[in-house]
Amino acid sequence: MKPTWLHAVAYSLFNTPNRIARIRSPDYVRDAEKLFNSEAVPIDHLIAPEQLVIDSIYRLIEYPGALQVVNFAEGKVSPAVVKAYYGGPLIGNALSTMREHMPHIDTRVAAIFRHDRPIRPQGSTIVEAGDEVFFIAASQHIRAVMSELQRLENRINVLCWLAAVILAQVWRDGWKDYSVKLIERDQQRASELAENFRILSCFMAMLRIRNYWPKSISIRLIFYCRHQRRRSEYYVRHAR
Repeated sequence: MKPTWLHAVAYSLFNTPNRIARIRSPDYVRDAEKLFNSEAVPIDHLIAPEQLVIDSIYRLIEYPGALQVVNFAEGKVSPAVVKAYYGGPLIGNALSTMREHMPHIDTRVAAIFRHDRPIRPQGSTIVEAGDEVFFIAASQHIRAVMSELQRLENRINVLCWLAAVILAQVWRDGWKDYSVKLIERDQQRASELAENFRILSCFMAMLRIRNYWPKSISIRLIFYCRHQRRRSEYYVRHAR
């Protein structure tokens, strides 16, 4: 966490109305109400990059098939990006027909990317398979809008490759509802993770994915996480 005395000085001497701090450890987030207030550490808003990554990954798992989902207005509104596939009712039809299919749901298509080129969406725009559709809707209606662009799947398989510290926090934040398999390069680290998260299936990285993952099971999302010194890399890749 950045030096807290700067926030104390800004609060005490200059009465700064808004004080923002970036934190590294997720432990601070859990006890934010007790730690960050006018009587303790005078900070109004916290920025936790690790938590932002966790939330982003969890939203992708919560909405299988979405390329990106972001929450606004305390989670009430969500811009999302979905790739159109054959099987969606809107494929081959104009955007205006979405209102006929979902008369009680308000949504706005903000942009469409086709062959890496932007298209300005209009009511007469025909949606084609392969289009990346950017839309905005209420969070509770995201799945309904997605169902117009592709067939929804309830089951999702999560494969974690080279787990880092962030995996522990992700697991606590709700992955217990999913079937998660982990690949870890270090044998000692793999044993620790398998012991701490007993529900989690842990494999050594020496095994190739195709050798142990059944071909009959479709891997919808792969979560790749690597921690190397102070540099972290997080990737989310969709596979159909």
